[in-house]
Amino acid sequence: MNSTCNRFGSTCKSVWINNFRILSGEWYLLDITPTPVKSELRQVITGIENEREIAIEDGRLIFNKQCSNDSDEISEEIELILEYLKPVSYKIAVFNNRNQNVLRGQPIAFSISPKIDFLNFPDHPHLNTPNVQMGIPASFCYTDSPNMLGEFTSGDRMLDALLLITEWAFRHQIWQATRKKINRGCWVGKQLPTSIQNYHYPHFLDSNEKCHCGSGIKYKKCCYQRDKSDALSKGIVTFDRRRIIEIENSVFNKLREHFQ
Repeated sequence: MNSTCNRFGSTCKSVWINNFRILSGEWYLLDITPTPVKSELRQVITGIENEREIAIEDGRLIFNKQCSNDSDEISEEIELILEYLKPVSYKIAVFNNRNQNVLRGQPIAFSISPKIDFLNFPDHPHLNTPNVQMGIPASFCYTDSPNMLGEFTSGDRMLDALLLITEWAFRHQIWQATRKKINRGCWVGKQLPTSIQNYHYPHFLDSNEKCHCGSGIKYKKCCYQRDKSDALSKGIVTFDRRRIIEIENSVFNKLREHFQ
């Protein structure tokens, strides 16, 4: 545990937490600000776009000089927000999951602050849906190849996960900034298949919030009835938003104590 944190940097600490049902065991707590310095923003973004290995120093993404031949061209949408992008800090808790029946055994990451979930971002393209039965909140969808973890940093599976999770947090920052600017989030780099479908939205989106389709109209006056009918036709029972909030609070409140 300590060797992984030492290799990641001073923004990581490891703890053992046993008062969870499924999520009991080894945890890694990251207190990071992954946003690169302004002079390296373009290089880091294009490095992610080109699927290059990104360097990380004490929880911040930095320009990897080995990738200096990459073009620094970025999309018009990201160009709109680049000069206004300010550093964002995250408190991220990562459970060292090894249960192949839970997210294929990959470490499970949650953002404790700011909270990143489907209740706040019902249209998020890279979150795993919460597992109500197991009491697991929505988590980061940061890899589609969990079996590859450990191949990049001399066999340290957890360190690979922490590096990908740090990169994910910066991708989320870009996605959130473009979503706010143009009402459509842009995900940097490889886009994995989303784990949420339209018929899931009645679980997460308040009927008085803006619709997920981008119309700007309240959800209840736009796609709500269609999504609900679609869910019923697929035999999906809409579960209570309050239950999701209860699960998040029970997990996150305990984790916050260990960040202090």
